[in-house]
Amino acid sequence: ENGKMKKLRYFSTFTGIGGLDMGLEKMGAECVGFSEINARSIDIYMRHYPDHFNFGDITKIVPADMPDFDVFTGGFPCQSFSIAGMRAGFKDRRGQMIFYIYDILMAKKPEFVVLENVKGILNHNKGSTYRSVFKLLSSAGYSVRCVLLNSRYYGSAQARERVLFLCRLGKD
Repeated sequence: ENGKMKKLRYFSTFTGIGGLDMGLEKMGAECVGFSEINARSIDIYMRHYPDHFNFGDITKIVPADMPDFDVFTGGFPCQSFSIAGMRAGFKDRRGQMIFYIYDILMAKKPEFVVLENVKGILNHNKGSTYRSVFKLLSSAGYSVRCVLLNSRYYGSAQARERVLFLCRLGKD
């Protein structure tokens, strides 16, 4: 379009105070909406991004009502997979949020998906939870790569290991 690159549009879920959004915003991406239910997180997020629209509870979002976007992000709830938690997995309502993500991906088909969770998802239920999430994303039409990163190697004073599911629409 007139020699200009198309501006990347993203939708953020389980947004918290906007950590993933910050990186996308710094590279010039445009937020077309976010989904967060924690009042304190929303308050902090809106101080940084007052023009962004909160679609609210992901379980109530109708994908047809969402604008189109190129990138879908989400640090989906980790309590049900974390070693520090009860490890109830998909039996815990929080552990079921991946299925709402799947519904949105099936309807909207963004080109890229970046999902974040705790290291514990890798060995939860002897690895079957990780395999289920991987297969779910693949069945939505995505080529999926997973990486385990530790924040201590990226300028943080804390050592926090996180799994990133990096997905691109189509099969490689």
